[in-house]
Amino acid sequence: MSSRRIALVIILSHCLGTTVLCQTQSQAAISQQRANTRGLAQSQRLPLSLAHLYWHFLMYQNHLDTRAAANAALGQDSSGLRDHLKKGVGFSDAEFAPIHISAARLAGEISALDTRAAAIKSGQITAASYAQLAALTQQREADINAEIASVRQALPPDRVQRLESFLTTFFAPTNAVPHPGSAKPQVTSAGVH
Repeated sequence: MSSRRIALVIILSHCLGTTVLCQTQSQAAISQQRANTRGLAQSQRLPLSLAHLYWHFLMYQNHLDTRAAANAALGQDSSGLRDHLKKGVGFSDAEFAPIHISAARLAGEISALDTRAAAIKSGQITAASYAQLAALTQQREADINAEIASVRQALPPDRVQRLESFLTTFFAPTNAVPHPGSAKPQVTSAGVH
């Protein structure tokens, strides 16, 4: 606080009692705490792994494919939905086909795991149920990594590099872990909860 503000607070506190001074100090402390919390949260934000970006990409593509199928069933043009990410990446229909397949497969696997997790959570939470949930989380990460491997195997190295460049700019432009320039970036745990 500036010396002028402090003087004003002191004068007001004599006129209105010490409540004003306490309120002003309390408000300043709260404001400072909020600023510290924001700064701490920003500085502690962990970068997203490439596996996490793949996970979001595949789930989003499955969402677009599902919506496109629903629109097509109503007789509406659905190509814009289905091809949205394909156009962003700059792939042909043939190059993007394995992504559609992996997205659908991953969505089904994750849906089944989510159903199992919900059943566990609906019961009494015990050490055994925590262990079951941890195992499901590991299974989810294994499923995600398997689909990443499937996509990467189906595409030529230059297309894998193009896709991963798209992922880091489209899904996490400021907080993605940069991947090595080699044809085989390291895939890490998706860290899915």
